[in-house]
Amino acid sequence: GGGAAGDDERGGAPGVLSAAAGRGGAIVAAAVSSASDPPPLPPDEPLPRWLEEAGRLMNGQGIASGGLISSVRSKMILRPWSLHNTWLSKGTYLMSRGHYVRARELLGRALMHARHCDDPEAEARTLLCLSRCESMANNFESAIQLLQTAQRIGADYSFWQDSIITYVECRLAAPHTTTSDAREALQGGINMFTAIARDDRAAEKDASICVAALKACLSQLLLHDMVTMRNQGVFNWKKHYDLAVALCNQAIAALAAREAGIPQIEAMLHAAKLVMEDPAPAKDGRQRFKRVEKVLLQAEEMATRFVQAATPRDLDPGVMLPVSRLLGNTRLALAELRLAQAQERDANAVEDRQKERPDFPKIKAADYKKAHGLTPSTTSATPRTSSIGIGGIGAGKGVSRLRPTSALSVAEDEDDNFKPPIDETVIIDFIDEIDEDAPRFMPSLLPEDMALTLAESAAGMNHPKVVAKGLLLAGQTLLYKFMAAAPPQEHPWPEQLEARLRVLRRRRRRRFREKLGIKLGDDATVAGGSAKPAVVPEGSELPDAQIDKSDAIAVASDGAVGETDASRCSMPADAEAVDWDPPLDDSERAELEQAVSASRCLQQEAEDTLLQALRYAMGRRDWPGAEAAALALACCHGRQRPGLAARYLSLAGSAKACKHGRALLLAAMPLQQPEALMLKQADVIADAVPMHEDSAHYAQIRASLDAVSVSTPKLDLGPDPAAAERAVAVIPPGTRALIFYVSPDRKMLYFAALNLPDEAAAAAAAAATDGAVAAGKGSKGIEPPAPLPTRCVVCAVPYDAAAIDALRGAVRTYSRNAEKRIRDGVAAAVASGWCGAGGAAKAPASGKGGKGGKGGKGAKGAKGGKAGKSKAKTVQPVPDGGVLPEAAPKVFSPELNTAWAEHVSALEAVLAPLMSALRDALPEGGGCRALLLLDPELSKLPWEGLPYLRSHCTAVSRAPSLHTLLTSLPSDASAVVPAPAAAPTFDANRMSFIVDPCCEASNPALAEVMPYSPALIHTFGSTLREDFKDWSGLLGTPGRVPADVELMQLVSRSTGLVFLGVGRFMSYVSPRVAASLDLRGCDVAVLLGHVNNGAAHQRQLYLDNRKLPAEIASEGAMAAAELLLLRGVKAVVTTARATTAECNCTMLRSIFSRLVEGATVAEAVWATLQGYEFELAHASSNLVVMGLPHMKHVAEGGKGAGKGKGRK
Repeated sequence: GGGAAGDDERGGAPGVLSAAAGRGGAIVAAAVSSASDPPPLPPDEPLPRWLEEAGRLMNGQGIASGGLISSVRSKMILRPWSLHNTWLSKGTYLMSRGHYVRARELLGRALMHARHCDDPEAEARTLLCLSRCESMANNFESAIQLLQTAQRIGADYSFWQDSIITYVECRLAAPHTTTSDAREALQGGINMFTAIARDDRAAEKDASICVAALKACLSQLLLHDMVTMRNQGVFNWKKHYDLAVALCNQAIAALAAREAGIPQIEAMLHAAKLVMEDPAPAKDGRQRFKRVEKVLLQAEEMATRFVQAATPRDLDPGVMLPVSRLLGNTRLALAELRLAQAQERDANAVEDRQKERPDFPKIKAADYKKAHGLTPSTTSATPRTSSIGIGGIGAGKGVSRLRPTSALSVAEDEDDNFKPPIDETVIIDFIDEIDEDAPRFMPSLLPEDMALTLAESAAGMNHPKVVAKGLLLAGQTLLYKFMAAAPPQEHPWPEQLEARLRVLRRRRRRRFREKLGIKLGDDATVAGGSAKPAVVPEGSELPDAQIDKSDAIAVASDGAVGETDASRCSMPADAEAVDWDPPLDDSERAELEQAVSASRCLQQEAEDTLLQALRYAMGRRDWPGAEAAALALACCHGRQRPGLAARYLSLAGSAKACKHGRALLLAAMPLQQPEALMLKQADVIADAVPMHEDSAHYAQIRASLDAVSVSTPKLDLGPDPAAAERAVAVIPPGTRALIFYVSPDRKMLYFAALNLPDEAAAAAAAAATDGAVAAGKGSKGIEPPAPLPTRCVVCAVPYDAAAIDALRGAVRTYSRNAEKRIRDGVAAAVASGWCGAGGAAKAPASGKGGKGGKGGKGAKGAKGGKAGKSKAKTVQPVPDGGVLPEAAPKVFSPELNTAWAEHVSALEAVLAPLMSALRDALPEGGGCRALLLLDPELSKLPWEGLPYLRSHCTAVSRAPSLHTLLTSLPSDASAVVPAPAAAPTFDANRMSFIVDPCCEASNPALAEVMPYSPALIHTFGSTLREDFKDWSGLLGTPGRVPADVELMQLVSRSTGLVFLGVGRFMSYVSPRVAASLDLRGCDVAVLLGHVNNGAAHQRQLYLDNRKLPAEIASEGAMAAAELLLLRGVKAVVTTARATTAECNCTMLRSIFSRLVEGATVAEAVWATLQGYEFELAHASSNLVVMGLPHMKHVAEGGKGAGKGKGRK
């Protein structure tokens, strides 16, 4: 081992390396990875020097001119082909950790070295890793080319399996692609390996394992397609399920026969998911749960056995093996199943209790009369409506065999006209109480207890993902136990206990009367079939109006219960609605106190666990996990503490908005944009590195994103749940935030109203002498301190997913048909010689800021003439069905207005269960300003058309979340709760405009003969440009299409943007361009488009036919507004559906006239909609305000917006 001393220090003793080479490749790889990386070498350098440099690096000694190969053979050090394998392993590891640059460098070295050493298998594997690296860098075309090159070289069976899976992942990751190519590739690989396993007996095991892996992958892809199609409303989404189940079962059988181990457990977990997603309707899901339980228990047993066999005794406790992580995922899946079993058990408890009740016994009429001392005379005199108490049937032995589902059957062999009276509710209560008191077998652990144990076991592991999911499941299980055990006084959602409360109240009333009867039984007498009414002691009176007919009793001297009219009390028809409760005795009071104490302990434990899960998820930027934890916390507080519930509900909505906005942004961004690459790289590191928060590479990427990204602050809630309090603090004063949130499982619709004035608290604070005590009473110690007391309203109702999906589809169809109907109506009017005299639109009154242009002139049409007066002439009926000649004819079909009214009515029907809470949030005659925080599922519904909002609000606006408003306002980052700042301002005199960029709706000759179609450029120049001289921008030129760079520069430099044109705004400024712009300097964007004509429609149709559906969807009105908000615009006003040029011109003038008078953006737009009348009904609710609703116009150098304070 003779070498220079300096070389020995760098490379170590050659004896160690020789021994390492003799012991195996794992130690060799560890020794090589511990050495420093070589400096980059030029790829065109000759091989001998390359090998000598490698030898010095690996062996630490000089090599003679004979070359490295002779030295290797003589000294038994590492062979040359192990070098590129080492670089390949290091490059693969770095690639999986998100270090793309360094990984590509090492993989490039490995590729050249493998080619020089004539190692085709290593060359193919290196090309495969490079293909994955290019795919992760969003360079999908190069990835496919590298993959095809690697497949032309070929390697062993595992290489072909990996190459097929890599191709599938690349195709699925590419934007705007379908899964058909991926399915075909997987099916081709399955066929290939099946043929190999059939023809080559020696390769049967390896080929069969590859077939099973590909079948499992194809089954997962089919399940993903099925769920996607179901969410999109595709009718034939069930067709993939049977094939996915068959493939998964075949994969599990093949892997079990070959003892594959970990792949088999993964396939079993996938099989459990398939069973849970079974599209077959099931009234009771417990049978399905049993199948899932069998699979998961087997998977857990296998994973536990593998962990015990694979974990070394001296393993560091901080290290978690992959099989241990798999065991944690299995236990989490089993915990979810146990919790679902408990919920299903409670959901079917009433039906199960009904099935367990025995049948009514058949008795003879004579025996019945004899048992109750009834004679024929008393039988005929007994009213048919009388009821029998429990003591009346207690003499028989068949009490425990009663089933109250049908009336007591009597063999009427002696008296056909006699039917014994029966009170089924009394018998039901009696049987249920007997069953509850009877000893029965109880399992050692209930399903919810097992779920809690499994979740806590998973939360104790070291992997952050497993810990986060375990904490969340443990909190949800504790919340479920609290909700099940909480008495009505402590339950957060009392309306969910109505059926249970009715039963308990009926039982307590009956017991109370029985106790009174026993207590006063000595004074009661029975004579001649009449009973003396029981005397109720003072303080325990039961009003006649609150006594149930089924509970009316008369006390007999022997303690039996009789049936007489004298003992009956009057009862209204709505007896079940009476919520009177009898007083509690000592035992009941002690039992209630014990139940309250236990439920409060469970609630506190659930709250602490869920809060820990929320902090963990927000620290990891796991927004789905943060959403689930925040929603569980909101459910934990409920109506008992509405302030906290509303804040956590807003936090859940903000987390969902972050997830939705991030998907929207990544879909719109160019693939090679640095921000998109950094976001994807950060996701890879967070997914691969267990403790990515401590990774220097991850911290560097996050710092770069914070420095250069525009949208990162809007998509990051931060690690502290106090973000909810900061977001609530920025709600504009006097504005009521209304949250409509859909749960992730689409089963519940939650409503919360924040920033509501608390009149009772304000009155109490004004009347009390001690201000602090009065404020504490008003807010119950929960609401944050504020200058004016506020309150919150929360409500939860079942979510009708089918009705909402149908309504969304109907509104989407209406929007498409409206564009075509408007265009056809205009064309038909032109063909029939339409005359525009009289007009059909009624503009907002000029006294309310509706002045149009200089001097209050109306809209000017073609050739500078007036297009008609602002007020519409009424159409008066004339005998013989005629119409007055001076009235303008109707242009559009009345079917549009009928369909629009039906859609608005359907939305009202969906919101009917929430109307009581909505009336509490927006009272009658309040003149409120409403801010709608809508779930992404509900954002495309016609909320501005709701009659209740139109009649009770002075301004209505929208926002994706409160966090969006918080990040749009400048605030002190050091403040925990930002102080409410003054209303943000903008200068309406310095706007940039884009008017009819392609000059498609500015032909004066066509405007003269087409209804509701003034020349856009001429109308804009003769009205708004006269009042706002400082506006600058782009006017369309005939025969010229503006370049993308020209539009991009105009939008990026603007402090305010006005678009007035044809079609969609994003069809001119594409989503890719908008997603790359920094628009933080733009305060307001007014986008009035969705106007169309024949020529413009043909041009847009030509362009849309070359776009994918996802690209067209990203150009929609709501998607465009959300994208602009993400890029920094503070407020966006946009048209939601198809309209006419005259509507847009009139509304644009009205909006800016009101803004100049001092109205906020939301007030100006809402007043414009309220005062506008048009032939199309949806035109009066066609504008949507997104973002900050309280922005005001202040001229440059002005003192503020005080001018508009008195306008209301």
